[in-house]
Amino acid sequence: MVNQKHVFWEALILAVFIFASGILLGYFIELNRTSNIITAYQESELNLLDVQLQQKIISQGDFDCDLASSEMIDFADRIFKEVSILEKYEDSARLSDGIVFQHKKYDLLRAILWSNSLIVKEKCNSGFHTIVYFFEYNSDDPILVVKQRSFSKFLEEIKDKKGSSVVLIPIAGNLNIGSIEFLKSNYGVDSLPAVLVDEKVVATDIEELTNIEDYL
Repeated sequence: MVNQKHVFWEALILAVFIFASGILLGYFIELNRTSNIITAYQESELNLLDVQLQQKIISQGDFDCDLASSEMIDFADRIFKEVSILEKYEDSARLSDGIVFQHKKYDLLRAILWSNSLIVKEKCNSGFHTIVYFFEYNSDDPILVVKQRSFSKFLEEIKDKKGSSVVLIPIAGNLNIGSIEFLKSNYGVDSLPAVLVDEKVVATDIEELTNIEDYL
C-alpha cells in the first residue's frame, strides 16, 4: 500500500509539472509573438514619419518623378511583405487593444502611401496601377475569412505577375479610422472585402475580382 501511494504521488507530481510546464511554455510563446508584432509596428512609426515627409516633398511639386515613383513602389512592396509576416503572427496570437492600436497606425501609413501615389500618378503621368485592398481586420466570420484569403491569394498572384507596374496597398476597413472611412465613401466602397483599382473599378466578389487582370 505504501508503494502504491508513493507511485501515485510521483505520478501526480509529474502530471502537475508537465501541466505547469506546458502553460509556462505557451505563455512565453505568446509573449514572444506579441513582442514581435509590437516591434514590427514600432518600426512602422518611423516609416510613418518617412512617408509623411515624402508627402510634403511631393506636394511641393518640385521632385524627380523617376526617383519618386521608384521609391514609392519599393516602399509599397516592403509594406506588403511586412503585412504578410504580421498576418502570420497575428493569426496565432491574442490580439490586445495595444496591437489593434498599432495596426491602426499601420493602416494610416498605408493610406498616406496611397495618397502619395495619387499625386505621383497625376504629376508625373506615371504608368503604374494602384490596387487598394480593403479588408475586415480580425474577422470571426469563417466564411468571410475564407473569402478574404481567396482575395489575398489572387492579389498576390497579380502582384507577382505585374511586378513594379502595380502598387498593392492593403488597408483594414473596419477600424473606424476617420480618414479611411472618408476614402471608402469617396470611392464607393461600402462592403468588405473590396478591391479598388486605379480609383475607378471596385470588385467585391470573386467573379468581379477575376476581371481585374484584364483591366490591367
